[in-house]
Amino acid sequence: NCRLECVQLHAPPWQSLPPRLARMKLIGVLGVLQLQSIFALESLPWDVAIGRRPYIAEATGELLLQTPGFLGKSVEVTATLPCISRNWTWNVTGGTEVVLSLGSLADMPSLINNDMMITVTVNGRSATKRRRFIRAFKANTTNTVQVDHSTAGLLVDGKPWAGFGWYQYAYESFVPRWCSDYIPRPIHGDPWSPENAKNHLDCTLWGIGNETQALADYAKRGVNLVMPYALNPFTKNSIIWIDHDKQWDLVLKYFDTAAEHSMKVLLYMSDIMPQGSTNFTVAMLASSVALVKDHPALLGYYICDDCQPYPNWAKVYNTIKALDPYHLIAGATFGGHALASYTDSAVSAQGTTDDKVHILPSFTPTEQWVPCSGRHGVKACKEVDAPLPHTLLSLDYQMVENYSPSPEEHVGRDFGALRAGAPWEPVANCDASYTLIEIRGRKKPPKVLLVNMWISTVVANTVSQVVFAATRPAPMESMDMNSNWWERKDSWMLFSQVELYSAQVRAMLPSLYAPFGLAQPSVQVARTSVIVEQSPAQGWPAGHSLAVKAWRQASETGWCGHLVVASSFEQSAVRFTLQLGGSFPLGKGLSALRMFDADYVVPISANGTMVDAIDAAGVNIYALGDCAATSNTFELLV
Repeated sequence: NCRLECVQLHAPPWQSLPPRLARMKLIGVLGVLQLQSIFALESLPWDVAIGRRPYIAEATGELLLQTPGFLGKSVEVTATLPCISRNWTWNVTGGTEVVLSLGSLADMPSLINNDMMITVTVNGRSATKRRRFIRAFKANTTNTVQVDHSTAGLLVDGKPWAGFGWYQYAYESFVPRWCSDYIPRPIHGDPWSPENAKNHLDCTLWGIGNETQALADYAKRGVNLVMPYALNPFTKNSIIWIDHDKQWDLVLKYFDTAAEHSMKVLLYMSDIMPQGSTNFTVAMLASSVALVKDHPALLGYYICDDCQPYPNWAKVYNTIKALDPYHLIAGATFGGHALASYTDSAVSAQGTTDDKVHILPSFTPTEQWVPCSGRHGVKACKEVDAPLPHTLLSLDYQMVENYSPSPEEHVGRDFGALRAGAPWEPVANCDASYTLIEIRGRKKPPKVLLVNMWISTVVANTVSQVVFAATRPAPMESMDMNSNWWERKDSWMLFSQVELYSAQVRAMLPSLYAPFGLAQPSVQVARTSVIVEQSPAQGWPAGHSLAVKAWRQASETGWCGHLVVASSFEQSAVRFTLQLGGSFPLGKGLSALRMFDADYVVPISANGTMVDAIDAAGVNIYALGDCAATSNTFELLV
């Protein structure tokens, strides 16, 4: 820990590491490498991931290996997939990023969901890690979603995809007042009279209709991902006073409308399994999957809200994957030290599953009768259970609730909160700081959301963003702001920032999703100077950091990349000097083109320095090199 702190005194953790580790920080203290002989092999930094999850139509597979702890050493790597009795062996030189081919997948079973064991051996000592190997073969990737560990990103229909999302907290965000406010409350008697129930039903249908119609406006603002709370006929909080057939129609109409606008939807399922592991809850889970699994708008299943690490989620994961292996399993977590708990790097000493079966078992009923929970009228259920997997993989896509209230806190905390525990996984930053501040009654300009999103991208490689706000792109006419809590937050003003961020990311996604093993440029802040000093607004402390990062994209010809500078100086414009290095070709006369409403060229000296200025709480984005002359095969699904 002392060594780690000493390294971090000189530079932020994402800047003090080699290119790939700058995105995913395995352990981060390279200064101890020469002392490796006194440490156990397991304590030295190395990591491995299986290229994709799942493999679908790919002809071949691969492992992605990092061995910074074995710099210059001869490393033997072996992999075993017991469920098909397959073994591989490679010999590599430590200290580099290596892609190891698994060869053809054609002779494997079409469905596999079990663990692969990967072992590294150095100087006669060995260490092993488990990783989950999933294959779900079909001839093409249409209507599929995959985790791409090479980029810590997602593939939709086989093409790179990033989510620019919005939470729709409830249909009651889309009516002027809570639906219960339309129900007169008698002094005596049941308020749910037939007339009052009809009033509530009419309000509910009105809200869901508005919620569905709002998708067109969302799409115009760059939003391509939505998570509508409680919009599922099979959950405990399903839409009351509406029969199931009507609820199904409402859900499918919502999905159809999303598909018309090329949007993806996470199906809300977060209150199914917390009701208990019974044959009834599993039936609700299976019914939910069956309703939408073939729909082109589906991104995945949102199984937990405010998730907590819980081994049972790994059993839920395998149960859903048996029903639909082609879509994600997602949840909103609090990140930090718990990030790894939901990935296949989490290993349970109590795991009991058989490594030799092709598909890990789903929930099955036991002989134990238990009371049913929920309000569906079922009184007695059979308990269900499944063997506990060795690896506790439970979420493909973590949506991390980020309540850092200022850009400066994002600079200091986002790496640990969003990335350190899940270096290979697609993670979405769910920025709620603006919302949180509004609840406190202390507002910042909406542009703070934009710089917060970019800081998380620079610091933690979280390209996807899902805003924790819950309303429409414009205030509703005749809105009583004292009645609807969500409307009081004015979160509709944030859509312009999401629109701008999504346009910026789309323009540079080939750089942000640069593949594993591609040598990346480095960038450091050499100096800064405040142009205009202003006092902090509303008592918020002034920031004093620039978050900077450069990326290079894979290309067949030329050198092209991008550079982002995000400022936590909320009250002051800043002049800065940057030092470029790494794979950036020094002395080649390349320059930086400032993009997005700026369009001016910043010269880069022969030794890699560049000087520019940035607005208060601003974001500067530059195209590096000669991108106009660069050709690549990157095919983006936007």
